[in-house]
Amino acid sequence: MRKRLISALVVVVILVGSLAIACAAPAPEPAPAPAPAPAPTPSLPEVTWNLQGFQINYETLPMPQSLELAKNVEERTNGKFKIHVALEGELGVNRDNYNEAAQAGIIELIQHSSPLLERIIPHMGVYQLPQLAVTPEEWEKLMVALGEMDQSAMKKYGFQLLSPGVIYCDWNQEMFTKEPVEDMTNLNGLKARVWQSAMEKLIAALNGNPVYMAFTEVYMAMQRGVVDGFITGPPAAEAIPVWEIGTQFYPIGLPGGGRFLVVNTKAFEALPDEYKTILVEEAEKYGESARNGVAGEVKEALAAFKEHGMNLNEMTEAEREAWRAAALPLWDEFAKADPTNAEALKIAKEVLGIK
Repeated sequence: MRKRLISALVVVVILVGSLAIACAAPAPEPAPAPAPAPAPTPSLPEVTWNLQGFQINYETLPMPQSLELAKNVEERTNGKFKIHVALEGELGVNRDNYNEAAQAGIIELIQHSSPLLERIIPHMGVYQLPQLAVTPEEWEKLMVALGEMDQSAMKKYGFQLLSPGVIYCDWNQEMFTKEPVEDMTNLNGLKARVWQSAMEKLIAALNGNPVYMAFTEVYMAMQRGVVDGFITGPPAAEAIPVWEIGTQFYPIGLPGGGRFLVVNTKAFEALPDEYKTILVEEAEKYGESARNGVAGEVKEALAAFKEHGMNLNEMTEAEREAWRAAALPLWDEFAKADPTNAEALKIAKEVLGIK
């Protein structure tokens, strides 16, 4: 009996031990070794650039846009990429030297224009051809179409467009006169202030009498009858103010010229990729704001003319045709001067639907 009892007890012990072993949790896997810490990213450098403006104050477009670009770039780089926006002449460089400054990298960013660029890139004179386009939308459409051609030409001189969107056209140049013009297809000796060779030739071709004159002299010249009218952008006319010396507005649609924000190529390529991306993104905002700004300034000026009793005339189709016909010799002269000019004009005609 005792043997049976001992045997039963042994069996129970064995069963309990087996059950405990079966229920025990498996031993945990050894913890993986910690991943190596990533290599530290090299700190981004501190960079200071200059952006040369062509205005003499910070209120005139596109200076506010330039200041905004500089502010945003500095903020987005935690103060490491600073851009000083300089007024005309502040850095000892005036607009006659912009091409050289852009080439040499003396100034990294420059608010440039087609009349100045034409001096070294002849085909950019297409943006000054009268009656090729007559609205800002048409001029900007042309600038987009010629963008790659412009960029390729600029790069040969060591600078380039900062981005495709940094383009805009300046105010159209319109005509303001003291009295109504009886026939806009025949100016019949009208003495009109001009400030550009193409304007001079166009007014002369329409039987007008072009008179070169600084804009600062226009007000007195209109009062004294030295000129019967003048050509300028609507916001500039509003600033005189034109309604004190004239009664008529004619939207002749002469070009104000293309505007471009250019960057020295070596300086741009030397930037870290992060800085390049930020700069280009802010440049696109700059261009959009400048285009909207030009449109807004013109709209405000036209409203002021109307408010002060000026007549806002419209050009008839026949008048438009007469002005374009008078401009055609200037187009031919431009095209014959250089094969690249001819190519630019050909593209312009195709884009604008001119046969």
